[in-house]
Amino acid sequence: MTLSKSLVALVAVALAALPTYYAKSLPSYFKVCERDADNFGECIVESVNALRPHLDKGIRSFKIPPLNPLSLEEVSIDEGTGPVAINLKLTKLRVKGGQDYKVNWVRPELENHKIHFSIDLPVLEMHGDYEMDGRALVLPIKGKGVADIIVYKISPNATLIGKPVMRDGVKYMEVEDFPVNIGPASLVKLNFDNLFGGNKQLGDNMNRFLNSNWREVMDELRPIIENVVSAFLISASQSIFNTVPFDTLFPLKSA
Repeated sequence: MTLSKSLVALVAVALAALPTYYAKSLPSYFKVCERDADNFGECIVESVNALRPHLDKGIRSFKIPPLNPLSLEEVSIDEGTGPVAINLKLTKLRVKGGQDYKVNWVRPELENHKIHFSIDLPVLEMHGDYEMDGRALVLPIKGKGVADIIVYKISPNATLIGKPVMRDGVKYMEVEDFPVNIGPASLVKLNFDNLFGGNKQLGDNMNRFLNSNWREVMDELRPIIENVVSAFLISASQSIFNTVPFDTLFPLKSA
């Protein structure tokens, strides 16, 4: 055998051994799911839920940073056409509660590099700076300061959209997007300080008004909340898919 053939054979053996190498380096609580198994979706539910207690401090083997709180530089919405119509920008946002998710069901669609999820989130807390201008029903609203938004009991449906990539001859599935539909909430609590240039009476009255009409406010805030949930899901999943080869995460039973 020539040197070049020996080198090719050595590389082939090394690449074939990569899935086994990565599988041995996965956390003990993380369950690898065989993509041709009858219970593939149920296995993913169990595996993803097993990550939950470890997300506060991050998961080093997956290169997942601590996610409680999740920090976001900026999310915003433009004025809508509903009864609550505001331009709202939130910056330096700190989000708590995402790690308390529970995955209810999963529908894998790996032939298209998609995975569909249904998730429960008991509470999502957002704290950050805000700038706002618009109207709430018939009342004008304007302010700049610190915002606290708490959303209770949402059950988002989400879809992980990935794409296959090859790195050093090994297939990975990169996360391209994670669109979310959060559905209804059981309650939303809001507080915006420094409304109307710091006029306490007007600001307190507006905060009471917003909380009394939280359903209408929720309809306007929906894009922000969906972006926040999507950002959490991307942060939790992207490192896993970038770090672990596709055939290690989702091997075949016969492999």
